[in-house]
Amino acid sequence: MLYVIAKISAIVIFLIFMFFFFINRSYTITDDSIYVKHGIFQKRLKLENYINCYVSSRKFITLNNLSSKDFVINLENTDKAHCEQFLDVIRKHNINILDIDTKKYEYTNYKSSNIYNFTLCQKHPVLFLILGGFFSLFISITLFILSINAADNMLYKLLLLVLCTAFVLNIPNIIFSQLMKIHINGSEITISCFPSKTRTIDVSDITSMHKKQVAYHYRSGNEYVEELQLKVASKLLYTRASISPELINYELFTSYLRDNGVPYSKDAITAEYDCTFHSLRNGIITFAILLLATYYTPLENLILYIQLLVQ
Repeated sequence: MLYVIAKISAIVIFLIFMFFFFINRSYTITDDSIYVKHGIFQKRLKLENYINCYVSSRKFITLNNLSSKDFVINLENTDKAHCEQFLDVIRKHNINILDIDTKKYEYTNYKSSNIYNFTLCQKHPVLFLILGGFFSLFISITLFILSINAADNMLYKLLLLVLCTAFVLNIPNIIFSQLMKIHINGSEITISCFPSKTRTIDVSDITSMHKKQVAYHYRSGNEYVEELQLKVASKLLYTRASISPELINYELFTSYLRDNGVPYSKDAITAEYDCTFHSLRNGIITFAILLLATYYTPLENLILYIQLLVQ
């Protein structure tokens, strides 16, 4: 039964990855709507339902509706002329337009009194919920099977089971980090992430911001990812997921902070919040992997498991 679940998990991960990462979005503009096609799926955006538009001519257009729900049009791989085509249609429907590069603001829809009203969230929450859940499940089952098929070495079995447990415990963290949302409405910033309590702060409470570069090491070289740190009073503002360009409306959020006078700090902000659970979890995973790599080589068991999967 475990082999069947592992097979299904691997197939689901592969199919979802192929669908979302190798199929491009396409847009069709009409007088009253924008049609978004992604593979076999198509969505219609009725422009009459939107009140705000935020644009960066080389990067994105974000549309915000009466329910404060956003839709982002990616412009990174298009010509600047395409951006103007979108904006020409948007202007016909009395939608407020803010260019975050030039700070030019076209205010035509009086249903919205705030220049900034948008949400910062994960780009593909459902996708990564499924991928993260199935991947953790796949790794956990793999480690459990290895512990069953291992030689009569109790320490080796124990380490595999500890590692398996650590991955299982990581599943809720993956899920909850994908559910994080930061909603901006005027000067109010509301941070929600189940099961944590929703927190609301004023932009004036943020005393400084710092952009740090986090390095990820690969065989082909290093990749540096920008992460935004926010300081409230004397403490680092804790969010379950890091605030980075991987979030929808990240550039819009940094523009919002600058426009509200949040100063930029060159020095990294020291974390002072309680992260005991995350440190303990990461410590268990690292320690288990270190012991396995130092004292044991479960290569034969891995080969056996792969052979069983492909049968």
